[in-house]
Amino acid sequence: MTLVTSKINTTNGFTIQSYSSNGFLVQQGATGSWYPKCASSVCRDCSSQSTCINCYSDTSITANTIFKGASCVNSCPDIGFFLVGSICSACDANCYKCSASSKNCTQCTSSLYLDSTTSSCVATCPDFYYKVNSTLTCAACVSPCAKCTSTAVCITCLTSSFLLGTTCLASCPVDVYVQNNITLTCDACSTNCLTCSSFTFRCTSCDTTKPLYLQTNTSTCVATCTGGLVVKSGVCSPCDSPCLTCSLISTNCTGCNSTSSFPLLYNNQCIQRPCPDKTYANETTSSCQSCPTTCSTCNASTVCLTC
Repeated sequence: MTLVTSKINTTNGFTIQSYSSNGFLVQQGATGSWYPKCASSVCRDCSSQSTCINCYSDTSITANTIFKGASCVNSCPDIGFFLVGSICSACDANCYKCSASSKNCTQCTSSLYLDSTTSSCVATCPDFYYKVNSTLTCAACVSPCAKCTSTAVCITCLTSSFLLGTTCLASCPVDVYVQNNITLTCDACSTNCLTCSSFTFRCTSCDTTKPLYLQTNTSTCVATCTGGLVVKSGVCSPCDSPCLTCSLISTNCTGCNSTSSFPLLYNNQCIQRPCPDKTYANETTSSCQSCPTTCSTCNASTVCLTC
């Protein structure tokens, strides 16, 4: 055998005297005999006879040219390992498959999802991504979704968009929804409102299927108008002038302004002075009251002026 001189001191008392011409490492013992350094014939170098640390690169010597763990193998497993040069290393525990480095996952173990932005396997996909169970991957939501459960189902929206059902909109449908700038949602008008503005409870019209009326001073829908207001075209409205107070409808006066030009109440109307024949002005009630039946004119309920 042809020897190539290469003297290297070792820690086990032997001296590596040379390599044979075909690349096998040999060492000389105390008796001058030659021994293979490594117990495995496919191992190029080792830290002890049983612990391989380097493999042959020449396939004419052996097909086992890939270093994996403490041994030389002829291939690197596709699952759980990655190959860089001639070294086969284990993937991170969360990776089912990886490439180039242990943490550069390309496929994940069961129940974890591949985050393509970091090449890592995660239990929860980041914002703007959702879980795809069939492939164990995180897929991108469609803008303007911030979070979603599929490309078509948004659950939160980006700033300046508003969630209506499962869709993100640039603006909410007017009248029936209100844009909530805190939750970034389209909030439906309150139950009794047909339409609303600014706030869900600020009604601008009422549900026409119910006996409700819009109380304009409170922007609410009520069954009975309050505050001296009466129903007019489905809205709680003030009495028509010159009524001071009214009942049921805006023109049905129940009281008049005694300092106005129409100070007296007569037949649910506010009229000017004087009162009609057979009536007199009752200043206490600001109304025209009937004279006694025999009077044509009077100035009190018992005082006739003409018969």
